[in-house]
Amino acid sequence: MIKLSTNLIFGIFFLVICSCASSYKQINPDDLFFTGNSDQDYIEFSYKTNILNTSGNRKFARKEVKSGASVIAVRIQNNSDKEIIIGQNAHLKSGNYHLELLTPNQITSKIKQSTASYLLFLLLTPMQLTIDDGEGPPESYNIGIGVGPGLSLLNMATASGANSAFNKELVQFSLINKSIAPGETTYGLVGLNYSSLGTIELEILD
Repeated sequence: MIKLSTNLIFGIFFLVICSCASSYKQINPDDLFFTGNSDQDYIEFSYKTNILNTSGNRKFARKEVKSGASVIAVRIQNNSDKEIIIGQNAHLKSGNYHLELLTPNQITSKIKQSTASYLLFLLLTPMQLTIDDGEGPPESYNIGIGVGPGLSLLNMATASGANSAFNKELVQFSLINKSIAPGETTYGLVGLNYSSLGTIELEILD
């Protein structure tokens, strides 16, 4: 007969209630479908919100809500005859407020999976499995010595890799000081230090 020790019962309960780290799923803003274009001086601008959640990055989406920041995907089509540079002669605004774009590192710092939290899996290290066949003394096995550290390392590595992949895509699609030539269409990922906003617009400066 197999008996579950108190430590093993705790371990199973711990595994059930603890969410594991998740890998990062690419957003690929250039593959998204954008609607609701707004035009100013032959510049078409559209954006999508809630993209971390809709792209399957629910762990990052939960961090996004807690952080008070937000990540949006944008599409800018320059149909004018002049170059526009985000942050110089063009910027995002909501109502009368100019929106400051967070750098990729700032976004990642605010919205990332915590690696240290997975050290809690080390609490599984004392977990025991006891087998009693009724014919001899019960035999106990410390299965936690492999389960605890193993789960900690696996989840920490997964979280770290996901954070790195998230930052890499943010860098790839950053719009900070982005130059958009006449006739060019640009896709970007924008981090904003706001959890809720009204309509976002791209304002072209004279």
